[in-house]
Amino acid sequence: MSGFGDYELERKLGAGGMGEVYLARRRADSTRVVLTRVLRGLAPEFDERFLHEVRVLARLAHPNIVRVLDFGDQPTWFLVMEHVAGEDLAARLSRGALSLPELATVALGAARALEAAHGLRDAAGRATPVVHRDLSPHNLLL
Repeated sequence: MSGFGDYELERKLGAGGMGEVYLARRRADSTRVVLTRVLRGLAPEFDERFLHEVRVLARLAHPNIVRVLDFGDQPTWFLVMEHVAGEDLAARLSRGALSLPELATVALGAARALEAAHGLRDAAGRATPVVHRDLSPHNLLL
């Protein structure tokens, strides 16, 4: 497809009002990643909000939360996160209902991730809870 800094974009996964999301490979080691490229020309306060969100995401370390691998601003803001092979809950539900054990597994994983986010603390040990504002079947990876 094309390059973007240290990454080779393979295909577009989606787009929204704030950016575009790509499946990509890190050139240094061919690791598959998900790269979000922020659109240019957004409101000036967006930059600070984006940086704050990335800093918080980078501090989250939990098996049920996708890790931040890289971010920067060349030539526009971007965020690189680990790629999780598989599908999201919305795609899975499009094929039919989950069994009770599958549903319990998904719900427990999501609850554990939210518990980690809500229990986040800063370097001084002060609570800095995170509220996920876009918890949806599209954002739950199986």
